[in-house]
Amino acid sequence: MQNSKAIVSSRFHIPIPCTNLVEYIFDSEPTNEYWNPEDPLLLSADDPSFPGYTFDQLKTFTKALACGMRETEGKQVVLYGLWNYNFYIALLGSLGAGAVFYNSPPLHMGGSVSRLESLKPEYLFVGPESLDDIPDILSQMAHPPQHVYVVDTSTHKGDAKYRYEHWSSLFDFNEGFSWPRVCDERLKTTPALVLTTSGTTGSPKIAERSHYGLIGNTEQLLYRYNLKKREKEIWLCNFFQYSIGFLLYGILAPLKARYGTIFMRGFSVERYAKAVEQLRPTALHSPKHILQELLAHTDGADFSSVTSMRTGGAYIPYAMCDAWQKLHGSTCEVVCGMTEGGIHFASDPTVPETDETIGELLPNLEAKVVDNKGRVLAKNEIGEIYIKNPFFMTRYRNNPEETKEVFSDDGWIKTGDLGKVNEKNRWYICGRKKDLFKVNGGHVSAILIEQAISVHPEISEVVVVPVVLPNEGEFIPRAYIVTEQNSSLTPDLFLEWMEREVPSEMHARAGVEFLDALPISV
Repeated sequence: MQNSKAIVSSRFHIPIPCTNLVEYIFDSEPTNEYWNPEDPLLLSADDPSFPGYTFDQLKTFTKALACGMRETEGKQVVLYGLWNYNFYIALLGSLGAGAVFYNSPPLHMGGSVSRLESLKPEYLFVGPESLDDIPDILSQMAHPPQHVYVVDTSTHKGDAKYRYEHWSSLFDFNEGFSWPRVCDERLKTTPALVLTTSGTTGSPKIAERSHYGLIGNTEQLLYRYNLKKREKEIWLCNFFQYSIGFLLYGILAPLKARYGTIFMRGFSVERYAKAVEQLRPTALHSPKHILQELLAHTDGADFSSVTSMRTGGAYIPYAMCDAWQKLHGSTCEVVCGMTEGGIHFASDPTVPETDETIGELLPNLEAKVVDNKGRVLAKNEIGEIYIKNPFFMTRYRNNPEETKEVFSDDGWIKTGDLGKVNEKNRWYICGRKKDLFKVNGGHVSAILIEQAISVHPEISEVVVVPVVLPNEGEFIPRAYIVTEQNSSLTPDLFLEWMEREVPSEMHARAGVEFLDALPISV
């Protein structure tokens, strides 16, 4: 008899290699029959003079940097600033030396000082555009890093004049060097990278991810992707370059699979369309706000090379995926996960979805839906989604209380997502537990309010967040809205429309604010 309880195991279970990340990427036999070792694997959408790096070139520079940094095993390395294509080598070379790597976005001065103080890096790699910030940041640190290097788009110093040493001075092309090869339980607990969470389980925190966990995440994605027959692959990923999405879809998965990967700094529709037309990617990976821009402004662009679009990081209405498929003829698939554990759910590439599902569980995972007391609900009932994930983070750094809080008493991970699973084991997100509002004795989620508001024809994006107003004892919803280009909608006109067209339980009772763009963390 079919299990009616909302507790599900993935229909796939796959073996996970026990090794470190750089050995996993560079020393394994390729399984991609369409890969040509002479073709560039890392491409740039920004620099037409850059011929790209082949796999062997990436491995050579990664190994040279790891050899030059071989005394840093177990120490902290921070990459700070706007990305360029050599940041890939800086990241992988640091891991190859056994260091613990943190990829830091530029923050305001106080935030940068506080973040770096908490990490205590020995090495600081900096992009050229952020160099002016560094003297002030270092002067305010009690324990500044001992080594600061500039990572630009060159692998030799050349004529550039920088205040700090060029990163190429670390290169040691010692052919006898090999990176540490460890195969034991330490790979499951020793951090490889630390990542800042988006705050979906509370306030943003620093999550430690192990070699084993990130390899597991990568194997999950590639197994899922290759349920559908693929040929020569080139990926273009525009997820936030400091996020788990970019790490997996922009770096680890394509390099492991010997797929081309296109680096693109920032985003504009014109540059994006040009990159697609010239570099011919087969798979696109973009957050919701970029997908919206592409839907609005790429009618007539040549996206004929693209076989699939992957999106996530926010609620994705099926209408957006359907619009993409009609506009460009390729599938639009949804992914859902968290910094702490990677991607948990994804669309089936072999079966087109027809509604708002986030797909099914990736390999080696279990999930269940529970009520407020932790009791398993029936299928199609809404509750909090709990996950069992062998690739989950080791801990939140310097935060044992939050680390303990993210797990249930019986070891399940509390995602904070409200959702349900149907009889076909397809999963649906219905909101965030922290974004659940009490209305007339019941509950309404932020996502449902966003859906009600987004039907307005002049609204491009909306996010609803909980706020507490003076004299209010509970959280109430406030809407932040981005209007369509050339819209004449004002906050007052919107409020009049809301009163007239939106059910009262879906009202943004804490008001509305219009923005030029929503903050992005994916």
